[in-house]
Amino acid sequence: MDVDAAVEKVRQNPETGERKKGDLGALYVFKFHSNNQLYLLGYTLEESVRLIYLEAVGPHENFYRDLKR
Repeated sequence: MDVDAAVEKVRQNPETGERKKGDLGALYVFKFHSNNQLYLLGYTLEESVRLIYLEAVGPHENFYRDLKR
């Protein structure tokens, strides 16, 4: 699955991702594979206007550390 397909899955069901806790409590993360590597798509929701904000996409390594910056 590539990034476009992952974004489409999230668009169809925004709560498909895992909601994080703590410092990243507003963030949802959807995990998918591309070229045999695990990628994470981080996003937040604005439910009152039905918007999905794509925050980051990248391999698992350092994903959360980079988001906290």
